[in-house]
Amino acid sequence: MLSVTQRQVSDLTLFPDRFGRRVTGDGLFMPNGRTRDRFTDYFGNFGVGRRFKRNFLAEYIFSTDFGQTSPRHTLLLRYTFGRGEENSWK
Repeated sequence: MLSVTQRQVSDLTLFPDRFGRRVTGDGLFMPNGRTRDRFTDYFGNFGVGRRFKRNFLAEYIFSTDFGQTSPRHTLLLRYTFGRGEENSWK
């Protein structure tokens, strides 16, 4: 499980309107020119796998960000080529 916390500070250029309020260029009212955001995103990967032979394995991985986007599914197939030596370097 992974948790990412972000902070964002934005400074806006404000202009006075005809009533003396400070607004953005789009005409939106802002009490001051600075906004602060803090948010946390959570991510998770869950997997299960099986080794069929010494050099072949399969793994299923489910990845989610807990509702922000649709979940993702991964099927990993791994085949190791070689003579099957455990420790080829000494």
